[in-house]
Amino acid sequence: MRTTLLHGLLVATVAGVVLLTNLGGPALWDEDEPKNAACSLAMLQRGDWVVPTLNGALRIEKPVLTNWLQIAGFWLAGPNETGARLASAVLSIGTCLLTWRIGCELFRPALFASTIGLLGGLAMATSIWMAIGGRAATPDAPLLFFTTLALFLFVRGTATQQPHPGLTGPVRLSLGSAIGIGASCGAAVLAKGPVGFVMPILSLGLFGCWQEMASRRNVFQINDRHNEKESARSRVQEIAAGFRPLTILAAAMLVAGPWYALVSLRTDGAWLRGFLWVHNVGRFSGAMEGHSGSPLSYYLCVLAIGLFPWSVVLLATLAHAVGILQPRAERPVAEDARAMPLRLLACWCFVWVAVFSGSATKLPGYVWPAYPAFAILTGLFLSDWMRGDTSCVRWCRDPQRAMARVMRVAWVVLAMAGCLCGVGLPLAAAQLTPGLEWLGLVGLIPISCAIVAWRYQSAGHRSYAVATLAVCSGDVAAAFAVI
Repeated sequence: MRTTLLHGLLVATVAGVVLLTNLGGPALWDEDEPKNAACSLAMLQRGDWVVPTLNGALRIEKPVLTNWLQIAGFWLAGPNETGARLASAVLSIGTCLLTWRIGCELFRPALFASTIGLLGGLAMATSIWMAIGGRAATPDAPLLFFTTLALFLFVRGTATQQPHPGLTGPVRLSLGSAIGIGASCGAAVLAKGPVGFVMPILSLGLFGCWQEMASRRNVFQINDRHNEKESARSRVQEIAAGFRPLTILAAAMLVAGPWYALVSLRTDGAWLRGFLWVHNVGRFSGAMEGHSGSPLSYYLCVLAIGLFPWSVVLLATLAHAVGILQPRAERPVAEDARAMPLRLLACWCFVWVAVFSGSATKLPGYVWPAYPAFAILTGLFLSDWMRGDTSCVRWCRDPQRAMARVMRVAWVVLAMAGCLCGVGLPLAAAQLTPGLEWLGLVGLIPISCAIVAWRYQSAGHRSYAVATLAVCSGDVAAAFAVI
């Protein structure tokens, strides 16, 4: 218990340093931060908590939760950059702690669960996109927090802590957890619209179907496949009953519905029509403001950059998950205890990335709610590597040797990324912000850490090599925070 609390304190401290350092230093940037802050300030000055406006005109781009949070920040820190960003930073710290707890809960009671949770929380706290987006005065951080909270409540509300979770049968969600999940999704809808409800429910529903099929397969194995057949309709009904969808929907509507109803009445439906058709249907069906990209490669590149430096093991992490989930002839009836948690994380990652890959308008922040699942998967891979697990290369003749090569490739990629930063950042600074060419020194961090991690691995100290990667990530994220 004491170790777990120390891990949580470490995650909170690192996240706090990354997200709160120099929070109000840089001026509001891009287009969204100034517009969001100006809209919140206008609502505060008018004393109107319902209708968002900008320069006297109705603002239909985003729902109101971000404005409420920024108004609270203005009361605490004043109408300035710190006040505008404070809620985002605090909620992002909360997201890192939720990621840590999800990792611990999912893989409990295994002795290495605390390590998975710690590494997942640190990966979330020190990724590049957290250092940038987690401090921004936008709706992304509230959406991230409340969708991650919904995932956490789902994990706590289901039987994921059994010794052999793959044999526990279809998902059974408690009433209190269903209400909490619905309320969290409702808050997410207040932050960014229907996506805050649709995406978590799609992810959890997909997991429920996958888990039901897997548990049924295991039951068939136990009973020598001597089971009576059930209709597809009865299986769907069984899955739905376990999820309590009406309870979740009702709780979400109780949280989000009143404001949506009020703003519709106050604006004669103009806000709701504009928001749903222009900024939801319109963004999905057509590229807006030049934000487009390849359906196949755009978000792969976004993840590689946004999860850096942890993304140097991204491909190995995904291969490791596939290796665990892939059926094996030699696997006993009681399947790998990591399988059920991996199904949940895989569904969460897949839905967010797949759906937004199909959207015509693409922005890096759209898949940010998938980062907690990717961070926990990264924690699982690194924890298993430290223990000698070779699931991602088990098809090789010498898995241990192949795994050693995989990690050495990761350290080489980390060093190469440092070289690119050392060259690219000064060139970019010379064009955009003259005087900041010294930013190229940041590239020395991943280069030096890659060398140290290589040496630790060669000496057989895998845990030290992973700790070096964590230090590298924290240093890089802190450097971006100071800038």
